[in-house]
Amino acid sequence: MLGKTKFFCESAVPEIEKKREAWTNAFSGKLDKESLFITSEFCAGFKQFSQRDLLTEFADDFFTRIEQVV
Repeated sequence: MLGKTKFFCESAVPEIEKKREAWTNAFSGKLDKESLFITSEFCAGFKQFSQRDLLTEFADDFFTRIEQVV
């Protein structure tokens, strides 16, 4: 279980470069597409209310691409 939370931790880091890296990993096939849990953890890392200013560059792309991941 702890290993699976790494996707949350990687996407929750409050630095734009880390967000971009997690974003690239999510949509490059590095997430286990068989695991809804891992996808949920990734999304949870991007739902940090205190980081909403960092997330604006990802908003439109998220809704365009999320179906591919889920």
